[in-house]
Amino acid sequence: MSGSWRDTLFVWEGSLASFNDLENVDDTQPQPADAKDKIPAILWKGSWVGCEDCPDARDATKPSILEFSHSEMLFEVSTSKNSAPLETKDPSMPAYKYNMTGGSGWDLV
Repeated sequence: MSGSWRDTLFVWEGSLASFNDLENVDDTQPQPADAKDKIPAILWKGSWVGCEDCPDARDATKPSILEFSHSEMLFEVSTSKNSAPLETKDPSMPAYKYNMTGGSGWDLV
């Protein structure tokens, strides 16, 4: 063991859920009446496991589902108010850019 936290690979596992929430609409910008329906908010929650002595992620062994279920390191993050749609070639397949830094557990505290 090198003794450095930098040699720990943090592996995250969780589920994504979309929802429409008025708190995710930026009130400082003009919004179309149906804006909250066009840009779904995202919630990602689950747990993470640290794989020690792994300075190269290519050498990591993926933690088992059991390790994730027993982990006390939980996170729940949601999108920020400045989520934005992205242009796509196929309008029937919308894409969005999200900043997910709100919530608990994401900053390893």
